[in-house]
Amino acid sequence: LHLGKEWALPFLGNLAVHKLVEDINSENVVTRLATCKEFGLDAAYAEISKVLVANRDALLDVCTRDEVVSHPEILQGLLISSAEVHRPASGKHGLEEVETLGIGTEKRRKVALAGA
Repeated sequence: LHLGKEWALPFLGNLAVHKLVEDINSENVVTRLATCKEFGLDAAYAEISKVLVANRDALLDVCTRDEVVSHPEILQGLLISSAEVHRPASGKHGLEEVETLGIGTEKRRKVALAGA
């Protein structure tokens, strides 16, 4: 990628991008995403992220790896995308669902009283 940009050889850059998105797994995906960010490869970054977020097991594996700590912006983006993709199917979300079930009401009351 460096050489393709430095020598203005688009075919070399395209070849490098093709190799970058080949054989991605949970062990190398964070490095690949970081490389996409570094070189402004937004389309490749978006596609890799989309595939990763769609696979919950792979996403969990990636998000629990030590390497992702070095790239907090990547982790944040993956978690935001995951929250958007994996929303509950019902019309209720998070706290609303808890309130319907009557869970947590006492705890919220105590927190509100403590803050007053």
